[in-house]
Amino acid sequence: MKILLFACMPINEYITRYGPFVINTNEEIEQSIDYYRAGVFLSP
Repeated sequence: MKILLFACMPINEYITRYGPFVINTNEEIEQSIDYYRAGVFLSP
């Protein structure tokens, strides 16, 4: 079994998530979904 543990200071920023996407705003989530559907996130 492997365990990864890390800690940091809080950044005090709003965070939102949808599926595999974790970003700051809902608008960025929508843009990321559009990029994903367009194939921008695919590996070369």
